[in-house]
Amino acid sequence: MKTTVKTSEFINALALVNGSIDKRAINPLLAYCKMEVANGVVRLTGFDFKTMTQISLSDISDSIGETAVDGGVLLPPQIALSLCQKLQTDTVTFLIEDSRLHVNRNYQIEYLPAEDYPSLPSLSGDVISLPGEDLQRHLSFANVALSTDETKHILTGINFSQEGDMIALAATDGHRLAMTEFESSAKISNVTVAGEGVRQLLKLLKKRDSDVQILLDDSHVQFACDNHTLTSRVLDGMYPNYRQLIPREFARRVVMEREDVIHALDRLSVLVGSRNVVKFSIGADAVILATEGGELGQGQEQIPAEIEGEALDVAFNVKYVLEGLKAMSTSQVQMQLNSATAPVIFSPLGEDKWLYLVMPIQLRN
Repeated sequence: MKTTVKTSEFINALALVNGSIDKRAINPLLAYCKMEVANGVVRLTGFDFKTMTQISLSDISDSIGETAVDGGVLLPPQIALSLCQKLQTDTVTFLIEDSRLHVNRNYQIEYLPAEDYPSLPSLSGDVISLPGEDLQRHLSFANVALSTDETKHILTGINFSQEGDMIALAATDGHRLAMTEFESSAKISNVTVAGEGVRQLLKLLKKRDSDVQILLDDSHVQFACDNHTLTSRVLDGMYPNYRQLIPREFARRVVMEREDVIHALDRLSVLVGSRNVVKFSIGADAVILATEGGELGQGQEQIPAEIEGEALDVAFNVKYVLEGLKAMSTSQVQMQLNSATAPVIFSPLGEDKWLYLVMPIQLRN
C-alpha cells in the first residue's frame, strides 16, 4: 500500500473518524482506524458497534509524480493523528514496505493488517434526501432534551416520525421535550436514532449545506453527505406518544427578548445551589426571575415582556430552561402556559414548528 494525501485533510478526517473508535473496546482491533486505498480514493473507517464513521479523501500521488498502490492497513489513530499534527509538510505519504508502515519515510509506526478488521454493517433499501443545513439545525435543537439515563433506553435517542408531508424530530428525558417539524416530500419510517449516532452526525454535518442521503433498515440508519458517511444503530422499542403532553390551548402568553432571559438566568444560576430552581413571576408587563430557596445567596432580575393573561408564579429547573433557550436562534422567545403545575411551552417567536416543553417544579408554600 502506498498513498499520499494532503496533511490538513487527513488530520481533519482522522479527528472525525476518531469519534467512532473505542479506545477501551473488548475487541482490540476496534481501537484502530482502518485505512483503505483504492482507485485514487483513501477511505478512513472507525467502528465501535454503535456508530461507524467513514470519510473519503483524494489520493494526490499523481499530482506529485508518485504512483499510489492499492491496499489497506489498521492505524493506531492517536499516534497517527499526533504525528501528522506535528509534521511541517503540506502532504503526508503512507507506505508499507518491508512489513513496516512508513510515514513520509522519516517515521515508522506500528500497524495491523486491514483484513483482520471486523465485518462492517452493510445497508440496502430506498434512499431519501434531506437538506443538510436543515437537518443539522433540527437535530441540534432536539439533541438538547436527550436522556443520558440508560435505564430509559428508548429516550437516549432522537425519534424521527412523519405525519402527512411533515417530518418531526423529538427528544425527551421525562422532564422536558424538544420537538421540531419541517415539510418534506421524502418519506421516512418511525425510527429512533441512538444518541451517540446523533452526536457524531452533528460533528460530520458541521459547516455543511449539501443534501444528506438517508438509508434505513431494521437495525441501522446511514447518513451520507459529500465524502462523509455515518452509520448508527437504531433503538428497539416504541417511542412514547409525546404529542399527548402538548397542551392545545393556553391561558397565558409571554413574549420576551431571548438574550435578556438567557443572561439573567446565567447570572441567577450562580446562586441556586443544589435545588437548581428559578421562579418566574409573571406580572402585567414584566417577568421577575428570582432564585427560589437558593443555598448560596439570593438574586432577582426583571425582564420587560408582552403579557397576555393573569399573574402567575411558576418555577423551573434553571438548567433545563437555559439549555432550551440557548438552542434557539430567534431574537424573541414565546412562553405559553396554563398553571404553575402544567407543562409550559417555550418556542422561538415566529417558528411555529419548534417547541420546547418543560415541566414546572412545584413551589414550596
